[in-house]
Amino acid sequence: MIEEHKRSITCLVFLGSEFDGDVFKPKHYWLQSANKAWKRPAPFRSFDREEALAALPTSVRLFFEPLEPAMIRGNGFWTLRLGVTEMDEDELDREWISTPHPAVVFREPVNEGDDCVPGLDVPDVLIH
Repeated sequence: MIEEHKRSITCLVFLGSEFDGDVFKPKHYWLQSANKAWKRPAPFRSFDREEALAALPTSVRLFFEPLEPAMIRGNGFWTLRLGVTEMDEDELDREWISTPHPAVVFREPVNEGDDCVPGLDVPDVLIH
């Protein structure tokens, strides 16, 4: 029996939450390749980088390489960059939710707790 060749793809890993103007929706881990994206619920409610890294799914951690933190706070979508990983595309399709490819481009790395960057901290009252 010939073993099927698994297709490994490089994905950007980030934590994201949609924002409807009043509250944040539940956090999700997002994996984004050049032309596809997947998401999976995160098991916590905060936008804490250390908590997000500690709770990464095992399959993501296997080939995970952290990147400098960077955030995007746009209209309706807030994200925190975590790193990059290699994933098997069949596993992604089987264990993650396929989603439209988000237009995510991170600005220069910043510390998510840096008070010198206006609006960088997520208000606790908005996190649900």
